[in-house]
Amino acid sequence: MFNEFELKSWKFKRQAMKFGQMTDTQQVIYRCLKYIDDDSTLVKILQLNKSSSKLFKKPVYKQALLHASQQNLKKKRSHLWIKLLEVDEKTYDADYKAHLVLAQQDLN
Repeated sequence: MFNEFELKSWKFKRQAMKFGQMTDTQQVIYRCLKYIDDDSTLVKILQLNKSSSKLFKKPVYKQALLHASQQNLKKKRSHLWIKLLEVDEKTYDADYKAHLVLAQQDLN
């Protein structure tokens, strides 16, 4: 019905629509993100420029959580989830303290 070349070209067109107006460099970085496991490299990707930072924020945070060592995972987990979910830290702290007080009252 369709040859392999046509199927691949449609696949690339769909991916291009998904990526929107990414530059070639940004597309390469986006595709390579899942292979980067060094935190300093991930931070440098976020610091490239403003548009790249907006595009790569969630994938970089996700990658930082996935490839964290066990010692660093506990330190990173709450901070990165707050960044990923875009939660205000003041609200987070207030809700945590309120639930902690309620939990202590329930235990007594």
